[in-house]
Amino acid sequence: MKTVSKILPGLGFVSIYFIFIVILTMPVYSAASEKQTSAPVRIGLTAEFGLRNSFSAQAVEMGIRVAIDEINQQGGVLGGRPLVLETRDDRSVPARAIKNIKDFNTMTDMTAVFGARFSPVLVEVIPLVHEIGMILLDPWASADIITSHDRKPNYCFRLSLKDSLAMPAMMKNAFKRGLADMGLILPNTAWGRSNLKAGEAFAAANPKINIVRSRWYNWGDSTLLELYQDILSAGAKVIILVANDREGSILLNEIANLPGNDILPILSHWGVTGGYFFKTAQESLKKIDFSVVQTFSFFKADPKSGNNSCLWLKNFTI
Repeated sequence: MKTVSKILPGLGFVSIYFIFIVILTMPVYSAASEKQTSAPVRIGLTAEFGLRNSFSAQAVEMGIRVAIDEINQQGGVLGGRPLVLETRDDRSVPARAIKNIKDFNTMTDMTAVFGARFSPVLVEVIPLVHEIGMILLDPWASADIITSHDRKPNYCFRLSLKDSLAMPAMMKNAFKRGLADMGLILPNTAWGRSNLKAGEAFAAANPKINIVRSRWYNWGDSTLLELYQDILSAGAKVIILVANDREGSILLNEIANLPGNDILPILSHWGVTGGYFFKTAQESLKKIDFSVVQTFSFFKADPKSGNNSCLWLKNFTI
């Protein structure tokens, strides 16, 4: 079984890249004079802090604060001005995220806003950030449309796999393992539709790969077993799963009770890593061949980078 680390998927920690994008663009957006060198330069974060059993927002916040702390200790930006993070809870509700961004836009020297985990939230704020000219930074949500759209200039930037890269990566891995007949389990959201589009495009370009069936579920569903069994009966040899931690653990706990021959390998999107998936599905994972696609892995990272992150994280409680 291949799984990712129990704590955080790495995306939050590499948010420092986004900080440097902000620094490079700040001369355009900052109206402060040279006499105001002590005035803070603000960065916003709208994220799902209030979502039960989720720590993705905290992961992104931690990555940003680590980066800000390092930059400020080296003298700040723009001649000594400190970076400051402003956070707001959107509870994964698009309307709340829109309100948060409007609030951020009223703050002096607000240079950019981070989103977090949920693609449907960031998809809904795209019109607003372009209307007000606010840079949107995406370290987690993977729907292609967040950054791949027709708006010019494009104010949206990402640092993570997008679905048109993540889905082919999972399907390639399955094919290399001799599992060409694939079933897709997807959420009935913009995120799910983005992955279906990516999966169908990849299968069309690779005739040896066969999507035998795709099934949809809704967030909040209490069971996914019927979807799984339908895909199993259609002849699938592997499941490509697009899910967050709640639905992922529900599915695995149901599958684990099936006869051994009915338990298919599962290749999963990284959405499952945003909560307590590895706690709630711990015993089931022992019975299932389960892998997660990731943008970044500390197991393959430069040891020096990992050591530096650990030093900075001593200032935070995990």
